[in-house]
Amino acid sequence: SHCIDVSLLSQEEATNLFAIKAGLDVTDVSNFHSEMTSTLIRKSGYLPLGIRMAGKLVMAYRNSQSEISLTDIIKSIFGAANHQPTADPVIDILDRSFSFLTNPTTRFA
Repeated sequence: SHCIDVSLLSQEEATNLFAIKAGLDVTDVSNFHSEMTSTLIRKSGYLPLGIRMAGKLVMAYRNSQSEISLTDIIKSIFGAANHQPTADPVIDILDRSFSFLTNPTTRFA
């Protein structure tokens, strides 16, 4: 087996990757720079895989419910992580994926 060392992304890199994967216009900074977005990125551990997963999840919400705002989507994701049993397997996978982080506040949920 091989070990691959993946560095954490900077806030700017993480925000840009999130915007691209969420299908947001990266030139419209006000569209995705918010406290909720920053919290989602921080809870993804600034790891590329976590950011990609969060962005794809936001894109899926946007594709199925186009009238919902980005802030409401992120609130729904946080709510699902805290209150819906159907989200438990996904949250468990994300938690185990980031279990090597020593700061528990950087975990997804």
